[in-house]
Amino acid sequence: MKHVRKTKPPRPLVKWYKSNANIPDAQYGTHGFPTIAVHEALLAEQGWICAYTMIRVEDSSSHIEHLKPQTVSRNEGAVAETADYSNVVACYPREQVKGAVPISYGAIYRGSQWDEARFISPLSASCEAAYKYGVDGSISPGATALGDPQWMITILGLDSGVLVELRLASIEAFGLSLTAENPASAREARDILAAACKPDRSGRLIPYCMAIKHAAERYLQVLERNANRKKYIRDSKSRRRK
Repeated sequence: MKHVRKTKPPRPLVKWYKSNANIPDAQYGTHGFPTIAVHEALLAEQGWICAYTMIRVEDSSSHIEHLKPQTVSRNEGAVAETADYSNVVACYPREQVKGAVPISYGAIYRGSQWDEARFISPLSASCEAAYKYGVDGSISPGATALGDPQWMITILGLDSGVLVELRLASIEAFGLSLTAENPASAREARDILAAACKPDRSGRLIPYCMAIKHAAERYLQVLERNANRKKYIRDSKSRRRK
């Protein structure tokens, strides 16, 4: 999960807030709520990756996700929360296609599950430390006092075989595995590590950027161990010759 730095609400939403300030039932999706403008703003501030899975998303392949589910807010009588810009992110996919294989990960898979004490928001800078990614595409809880990483992995299906394979394919495409078709050199791996979580000139992040970052760190550790081992063997042979 990549930390999402919230920007100011888009102008159409600010205008909507002002126009509906005195309407008690004004909420997401009602009274001309500017869905398109909000969706576009969310994609831009997230670097066009899903807030939960880091899959590449566009407006046609994502939807507006409420961090605190709308049903929970409405049941608590807090309908204004559903229109709060700080409570929404963009997530994959657009929708669950009727008749298609059920999605096994992400926002739609999560549904309306909610536990404020356990939930880890992508809007929190600490969310990046909540998960560890392996060079094999796997994910495990990180060392953090924030929420419950394992619960998040479970409710979002972040350990779904599909997601693991997608992350692995991306890791190997960057050559960050000794089993990759074209393993990266140490210099290349350092360059990848430095750029992994930085947006390009158009503001787009690399899909699965946190997994790429962790894989690059681990790959460099492996290369360093191998280099040290080879140096040890060379030095040992040299000493024996003397």
